[in-house]
Amino acid sequence: MKHLLIAIVVALAGSAHGVSIDDDAGTYGFSFLKVQSGAQAMALGGAGVAAQGFSSPNPASSASLEGPAVELSHLRLLSTVSHSALAASLPMAAGNLGVSLRFQSSGDIPLRGADPSLPWNGVPSSEPDGTYGVYDAAASIGYARSLSGMDVGVAASYVYEKIYVSSAHAFAMSFGAQKRFGNLQVGAAVRNVGVASAMEDESESVPWDAIVGIAHEAELAGVALRGLADFRYAPDYHETVHVGVEAAPVDALVLRAGFQRGIASGTDDATLSFGAAFRIGHAEFGYAYRPGPEGLGARHALTVSYAGAGGALSHAGT
Repeated sequence: MKHLLIAIVVALAGSAHGVSIDDDAGTYGFSFLKVQSGAQAMALGGAGVAAQGFSSPNPASSASLEGPAVELSHLRLLSTVSHSALAASLPMAAGNLGVSLRFQSSGDIPLRGADPSLPWNGVPSSEPDGTYGVYDAAASIGYARSLSGMDVGVAASYVYEKIYVSSAHAFAMSFGAQKRFGNLQVGAAVRNVGVASAMEDESESVPWDAIVGIAHEAELAGVALRGLADFRYAPDYHETVHVGVEAAPVDALVLRAGFQRGIASGTDDATLSFGAAFRIGHAEFGYAYRPGPEGLGARHALTVSYAGAGGALSHAGT
């Protein structure tokens, strides 16, 4: 039964009218684009459009990096679904050039045809005929820089999705801006505006969304703190709020917690998340945990980041 549920959830996550493997992913095709890669993003409940660094959903987030940086993340979303991402940023032409690769796989899903021994159609066979998978990939390139006291950024993405033997392609653009007012930073982004090819005879839509948010830094009893809050609108999903907080009791440790939920009437998708990061020199190792749907396993994220001289990654205490 668990494999059947995973097959339904993952396969429909890539269709135009399905459900999603992630609380935010929505119902359009290419829904994996909404999964925020990285332990920091998961631990903070998806909040971070006003934050800097790779875990922010904002294309402008790397503008403040003063040196090269790289981040590798791996997420386990359901018991067999994995999501991996590699991102890098390099100073170039008064700003920063960013590139990223993302890949998501459902794992092997049992392939079942109709049972010929039964007098009615639509009942799957008890034994699978083989396996199939749902695969998604995206390659992105972006540029961010400071302009008139504001950080701005743009990114372009090529996206590929395959379900069994069917596939589709998409091209999408994302735009963002951030501005600091003392210890307060505000941010906004519009992501994944684009066009897609059809999968078989079914048209596909790229799942665009718009996010606005704030981040505020403070210090309490010598502990560096940062709070974040985002509001997200997506036409294929109800509006959601995301709240996160992180604390750095010592330079080498960052503790994180987050909360997210839909704000439409009748929604019941409130989710807590937790995580931590350990810093050793210019490297950071992060982990996050978020409960998943009953019977399908929790979500886990692991991230390894490295920032060269001047390229400190963004979190409480930096």
